[in-house]
Amino acid sequence: MAEQSKDLPRHAVNIKAFILVAVFFFAALGTGIYFADSFIRSTIEHTYRQQTLMRLKGFSTALKSTVENIDRMGSVINQTLAISPSTAKVAARAYLTRLDWLETAILHDAAGQTIVVSDRQPDPAGQLPSAVVSGEDRAISGPITLNDGRKVLVFHFRDGLVETDLVTDLQELLGEVGLIEFESDFNFAIQADLLKASNKHLLISRSGIDDGSAVINDIDIAGNHWTLSASPKTGWARANDWRETIRIAMILVALSYLVPVALLFLLLRSRARGRREIETNRREINALSQRLAVALEASNIGMWEQDMDTGDQIWDDRLQEIYGLKGSGARHSYADWLSRIHPEDRKLYEDVGFRGSSKQNGYQRQFRIITPDGKIKVMRSASNSFHDADGKLKIVGINWDVTADFMLQQELASSKATAEARNAELERARREMEDIALHDALTGIANRSHFERRLDELQKAGPLPRDATIMLIDLDGFKTINDTMGHFFGDEVLKYAADVFAQAIEPTDFLARTGGDEFVILMQHDGHANTLANQIITRFNMPVTIGRRACRIGASIGIARARDGEDTAGQLLIKADLALYEAKRRGRGQIAHYSEALMRETVETKLVADELLEALENGQIVPYYQPLFDAETGALAGVEALARWEHPVHGLLMPDRFLETAERIGTIKKVDLCIFERALEDVAEWNANEIQVPAISVNISAQRLSDPELMVELSRRPKPKAELHFELLESIPFDQEDDELTETLNALRALGTAIDIDDFGSGYASLVGLLNVRPNRLKIARQLVQPILVSEERRRVVQTIIGIGRSLGIDVVAEGVESMAHAEMLRDLGCSKLQGHAFARAMSREAFTTYIAEKAWQKR
Repeated sequence: MAEQSKDLPRHAVNIKAFILVAVFFFAALGTGIYFADSFIRSTIEHTYRQQTLMRLKGFSTALKSTVENIDRMGSVINQTLAISPSTAKVAARAYLTRLDWLETAILHDAAGQTIVVSDRQPDPAGQLPSAVVSGEDRAISGPITLNDGRKVLVFHFRDGLVETDLVTDLQELLGEVGLIEFESDFNFAIQADLLKASNKHLLISRSGIDDGSAVINDIDIAGNHWTLSASPKTGWARANDWRETIRIAMILVALSYLVPVALLFLLLRSRARGRREIETNRREINALSQRLAVALEASNIGMWEQDMDTGDQIWDDRLQEIYGLKGSGARHSYADWLSRIHPEDRKLYEDVGFRGSSKQNGYQRQFRIITPDGKIKVMRSASNSFHDADGKLKIVGINWDVTADFMLQQELASSKATAEARNAELERARREMEDIALHDALTGIANRSHFERRLDELQKAGPLPRDATIMLIDLDGFKTINDTMGHFFGDEVLKYAADVFAQAIEPTDFLARTGGDEFVILMQHDGHANTLANQIITRFNMPVTIGRRACRIGASIGIARARDGEDTAGQLLIKADLALYEAKRRGRGQIAHYSEALMRETVETKLVADELLEALENGQIVPYYQPLFDAETGALAGVEALARWEHPVHGLLMPDRFLETAERIGTIKKVDLCIFERALEDVAEWNANEIQVPAISVNISAQRLSDPELMVELSRRPKPKAELHFELLESIPFDQEDDELTETLNALRALGTAIDIDDFGSGYASLVGLLNVRPNRLKIARQLVQPILVSEERRRVVQTIIGIGRSLGIDVVAEGVESMAHAEMLRDLGCSKLQGHAFARAMSREAFTTYIAEKAWQKR
């Protein structure tokens, strides 16, 4: 009974403990179920709100697209209405036909008239209030209930005096953006902040929302701020499925048992992993120690250790071998080690010792040792301090033999010094070569490369300094000096010119010879440009004696100055070149400054040149024929072929409009050849038609006369039946003895070509020139012929020329015979042939053919 009484309290305790555990279990289970239910409800409500908001955003996007479409339509109609009401009406009708939700467009034009465009009966516009919108440029009114119960929104647009109202069916519009389907389950509202409105307007409200629980989406549409709000008609709360709650509660109970077991399993697993890692690390440390030992042995590195208190050192076998003390024992003293260092390096350790290592900062040194057999080795040492297990301060270090490296470094240093010396010598040679490359070998001044480099430097520094000036100098007649006095003398002339320029320029100026007889001076400013140019011209106008030989040297100068800060160095050089070309065109010893007028003339010349080249290709350069008559009989004595340009725009152009340009661009030879070929063709055609022309004369330029292909072309062509004359312009300097010219003229005569001098008395030709050329015919310039009726002096000059020609056996022709009185006087003076408007003007091929066929000269 006593034992039973003892067991009863124990049993009661077990029952209480079980009840307590059961109560605790069920309390925990109930609490879990309660919180699970709350969590599920809040999650469902949050998800429901998010779904509603996403749908509302979709409606907002669709509404934005639709309203912006309305805004674009209203703007287009309004802009069209300001221009043409009828066109605006057509545009509105097109929109109404295409869009179901757009009912009516009400247009108010600038004249105050109202145009209603509608596709509905009855017309919704008649049911709208008189003032449905405010006076804003952009406004929306509504919803407005019509008589038939439909609701509409009115979009208003105003631009100045014209206004447009677009009426949209609210139900159709909501259906367009998908809100009709949304309406069955939700209350929603649409509000808009207009650009110029002071408050928010409620445009659409379905069971207005005022409980503050609605989801809201804001969006900017057509310049206005819109707000869409919605809430479920049945509220946000949703019934919870208790089965789901119980299921979650059971999961929580299961987790309360499984989590401790899982944690225990993870702890045991982590402990086993830690043991494996420790074992792996131990094996890796052993392997690393073995590899370190092998590496030390292979690299011949010795290790040592020193006790800082006693100075005792322990060396390994490799260190003893390096020092030549193999077999002497592992223990040594600091003093013993110090005695083996080279005396010149010993002081490093006597003064410092290993104090750096003792501070655990590391210690590195390079020093020399002397081995017992007298060899000197270079050692490198690295050490650091540590405290052993007993707390004693010790230093451990390594030594390795770097003698070979040291010797290599010495050799490299010596090689480097040698290379640096060679590089210095090469640099000196390079500078000398560069100096040679940048200077003219003949004159010693800078050459073209140096000048171009200086131009590049100026350009890299930014815009050219204002008034920076380039002066181009070209020696006049240098080719003649070279040809007549020899190239050696020409070189001396170039040296003389370079010395003159070098003495005349300022220290800040840059002088260079750019090639041949061309020089350039680059100046930082133009303050002395005119003075320098005049000084050079004056100096070169004076006779010069070089090597006991006297000569005259001329110079032409072109000057260009940077003014606007926008000229590049290259552009300034081009401008100076244009100025030099103008100076040489004016004659010898001239100075020309670049100007905009010169540039315009150059551009115009370029345009004429381009058109001239095209005219030559298209056959627009044609010969016009002016006949020559016998002064005694009046019979046709010949015909002169004159160049004319049949311009497609400007009509017939005389030679003074294009021959100078042709000579500048080097196409005068093509013009001469074109006239020559066409004239020969026409003469052959006249001969075939039994129209006899005694002689045909064509002008030939200096360029054409010096063309080596001239003789080849003449020899290949069949000789015309008419006598062929080449008229040389009197502006060609015949006074100078020119073997090449003489040879060319003799070759022309050998081919049967007669030589005439044109415009005699207006240029360079003289009696010496006549004797040099010995022409067949001499044509007196019209400037001398025309005044003979009123000027006794001119009449005597003409008479003298005729007398000279007759005395030399040269046929004399008078040009510019303007009247029969001129003809009679010239005939009396002894002139053999006459040419001028008194007899006939220059004519086209067709007109001249008709003229000679009718023998017009015999009817005078």
